[in-house]
Amino acid sequence: MIEKEDLVQALVSAMEKSSQFSLSGALTPGEATDITGDILTAELSGDAGTPLLLDVYATWCGPCKMMAPQMNMAAQEMGETCR
Repeated sequence: MIEKEDLVQALVSAMEKSSQFSLSGALTPGEATDITGDILTAELSGDAGTPLLLDVYATWCGPCKMMAPQMNMAAQEMGETCR
């Protein structure tokens, strides 16, 4: 059984690691995320140490919608090596 303190420490560690991954704090390793212009500005404002994979699309665009699962798979495969 996991002790409460161990669980809290693991959560804090994961949150710290995630905050170092994303300059805005909005991106999570292994997940494709819809972002706003403000989040993009924050992500581009400094050196996060990882490349930013960006797909600009229109919500009404059929081929764009078809790329969403591919972006999610790529994000999962790349994990922490790419934002």
